[in-house]
Amino acid sequence: MSYPDVLEKSTVLVVDDTPDDLALFSFLLGHKFQVKVADNGLKAIEIATGVQPPELILLDIMMPDMDGYEVCRRLKADRKTRDIPVIFLTVRSELEEEQKGFDLGAVDYICKPVSTPILLARVSAHLAVQAASNLLRENNKTLEQAQIALTKNRRMHGDVREHSVEPTASSADVLCTNYYAEKPVVLVVDDSADDLHLINSLLKGEYQVKVAQGGEKALMIAGSDHPPDLILLDVMMPGMDGYEVCQRLKSYRRTHDIPVIFLTAVVDVGKEQKGFELGAVDFISKPINPAILLARIKTHLVVNAAFNLLREKNNFLELEVAREDFIRQAPKTHKL
Repeated sequence: MSYPDVLEKSTVLVVDDTPDDLALFSFLLGHKFQVKVADNGLKAIEIATGVQPPELILLDIMMPDMDGYEVCRRLKADRKTRDIPVIFLTVRSELEEEQKGFDLGAVDYICKPVSTPILLARVSAHLAVQAASNLLRENNKTLEQAQIALTKNRRMHGDVREHSVEPTASSADVLCTNYYAEKPVVLVVDDSADDLHLINSLLKGEYQVKVAQGGEKALMIAGSDHPPDLILLDVMMPGMDGYEVCQRLKSYRRTHDIPVIFLTAVVDVGKEQKGFELGAVDFISKPINPAILLARIKTHLVVNAAFNLLREKNNFLELEVAREDFIRQAPKTHKL
């Protein structure tokens, strides 16, 4: 899955009290995004509420005077900044702390020391969600204006019936609900029966869950007439490992666009880079953190839904343009 070039124009605000970390994030992100920095919470809020607010905020938790949680709380309480996605930067990976951040409105976490592939992937994913939501919101405005003009035109010609144009959902949650006719289907691939049982129990309330205890079965399910909407794929499996499964999925047209999130017990930047190069969209570390698992699945289901909807709209517009061109160029019939 690739994200549109428009993301490269996005502005990311990095908030951290450590100058070395600010310099590092600026370096890692600067070749792809516009980067602003703030070394404290008050400055971050000032920038976020300014004339040109950022599209995304990377926010360190542990800062003096005003910590990241308080900054996030204030951002989400302000109508002007509440829709800006916040990703927390943390040296901790404790379940209670991460759940607190999600409860405050954060969309994800990135652990320090930072992995460059993970950083770029998560920033890109959430900017993609934001960009799609903004485009769909603008589409709603256009549809509303079209509806007003249509109603006015018909009334001028004596048609007093109400004519409505259904708007497209702009909220990420509503967008996901509207795109997937039923509960999204998540395929979990892992050679560990215990891990399959655990993940199934965490997901079954929100998703339809399919399981595969090996790569061959995973490929068979993914290539069936009822493919999954997202795949959670363990890296370390006997016979065919997760990388091989992912490579095969991405080589088949039928399964190429299914988002793949790797599950791994080993944090290795080189292996993460390999996974992204094969086409994965993210990694989730074991042991599984339920809040992280649910957040990342939701993110990539929304991204997938948003870009499929936008692709469908673009295809429709191209057909409409072709139809109009055909009508204009067709020879006119003259009455004798």
